[in-house]
This record gives sequence, C-alpha cells and structure tokens, in this order.
Amino acid sequence: HETPAVVKGLPRYPSETNSYAYNITVSNPSPSLEDGRADTYAFSVDVAIPVVAIPLGQHDQLDVDFNGIYQDVYASLAAYSRRVDYEQLPAHFERYSAADQARILGRIVYDMQRNRRHTPQIVLIDPDTVEEKNIGRQALFAPSSIGKFKAECVAKKLNFALGLDIAWIPESVDARRHFDRYGGNLVISCVDNHEARKEIYKISGCGIFAGNETHSGQVCIGNADDPDLVKRFIDGYDGKYPYLPKERLLFPELLQPEPVEEHPTPEPGASCAELVASGDQHLLVNDMVATIMGQYLHHRLHRLSDADLALVWADLLVDLFD
Repeated sequence: HETPAVVKGLPRYPSETNSYAYNITVSNPSPSLEDGRADTYAFSVDVAIPVVAIPLGQHDQLDVDFNGIYQDVYASLAAYSRRVDYEQLPAHFERYSAADQARILGRIVYDMQRNRRHTPQIVLIDPDTVEEKNIGRQALFAPSSIGKFKAECVAKKLNFALGLDIAWIPESVDARRHFDRYGGNLVISCVDNHEARKEIYKISGCGIFAGNETHSGQVCIGNADDPDLVKRFIDGYDGKYPYLPKERLLFPELLQPEPVEEHPTPEPGASCAELVASGDQHLLVNDMVATIMGQYLHHRLHRLSDADLALVWADLLVDLFD
C-alpha cells in the first residue's frame, strides 16, 4: 500500500477516489505488446486476495488462488505466525486510508474478542444520511446506501464483516441520554460545529478531540474541565498525569460561533468533499488527523480496555464518512 501502482492510470492510494491498498496486474502481450491487455485485481485490507486468471494461450487460462497460497505459506511459518500480534497496529499504519484504518481497528477489536479479552462497547452517533457525493470517496458506502444513516451503514458493515456488536444512534449527540453520567466513557469527537462540541464537552470521562483547518489540524486528549485541577497536577507524579485539559480549555474559540464576516469562505455547511474540491481544505488533512486519533485510540484501548467506547461521528468524521 506504500508504493504507487506500476500501471499508469490506476488511482493513487490513499489520496484518490476508488483507490485500493493492493493491486495485482496481469499483462497479456498477445497478439503483440501494443495490442495486448492488462487486467488489474484490486482489493482492500480486510478482504481475501482474489483468484487471478493467468493467460496461457489463445483461449486457455490458469486460475491462481493467491489467497490460498498466501494462507498456506503463512501457516507453514510457525515461528513467525506465533510472533504476530493482531492486537497491535500494523507497520506504517498512518499510510493507510482513513477507511482502511477503521477496518484495521475493527479487526483489532475482533481479535481481542477472539482471545476472550474484554472489549469495549462501540457506539456510532451521527444524524446524517449518505448522499451521492459520499459515494466513491470512501469504500464504506455504496450507491445502495444513499438516503440511509451513515452510522447505521458503517456499523452494519463492520458487524457483518467481523462479527462485532457495534451499536448506532442516528441522532445528534446528547450528553445526558447517550452517555454514562459517571464517567465510564472514551469519546472520539470529530464534529465540525460549536453546538456539537458544547454538548460533547458535557460528557464525563476521557475524550480525544479533533478538528482541522485548510492546511492543519489539532488532536488533543483530555479528561478534566476544571482549570484549577489541571494546574494542581500539571507536573504529574512518577511520569504520570492524572488530569489533562479537555478541548475547551485549550481551544475555547471552538465552542463559540465562528464570525461569518471573518470567514467568507468556505460556504456554511460545505462537506469535506466540497471543501477539497474548492481548495478550502487540503486533500490529506483529514487523513493526517484520523491517523493521529487512531494511534491515540489504539493505545488508550489497551490501557483502559474495560471502558465504554463511544465514537461520535458527524459530517466531518475525519474523512471517514464524507
């Protein structure tokens, strides 16, 4: 997934629409190199390697089961297979697309279940529905998804693929109704408006908060909304910091309405796809922020695996839904 496809014209992964992490291309220079054809088999991180047709002659072909070959070779390397820890992020995780990162994290939760470790309850919260502009930019949506709730589509796809039990709430986030009031929450906040941020700020527990601008973004992790409490433990003890500031203490302006006169563009309500197309948002900003959040989330899950995990999805879900 880190090397561009050798075939000219294939979408570049992960930045271009309809691109895939892996490609197998079979070239058939018959009857000549100029008049021959090339077939490309593209696949994502969570699907089996496809069966590939190898041309042998004018009308003959050999169907090669690359997935079977891969599995046999892997199974034969007993020492290596025992060393692989599927509860850890793969090498260069940040170079996968945001959608593939979601699949990988879903598989991590699946592997925790298989090993009978306590796994978090994942809840997706988003009132938005899939629109035509969402199709193609991310593999989590298909044309048949148009008009359906984004949270429902993603939850069902991951549940079906990995046997998980992800729940979804097709509503705007509500701190009182959707979360444990006693603080047993790990909230992933990727919202794009101050009203949602103000509601999320009321939630007890730990949060990973993200936001972005045209060429940059920010990710912060915090569990305290009392500035005096944060200052009291600012030096920590034994290398540990029990209280970290929530988003409002670091970026208070994010919980306030954005002055329209200071920001005439982009248009209010514009999606990530529209912002990228208009040049008001860099193509890879969301992927960058999603990668950092994914790494925070992975480490946090392994330290607090008994916490409830609530993923708060909104229109700007770090390029995962938009």
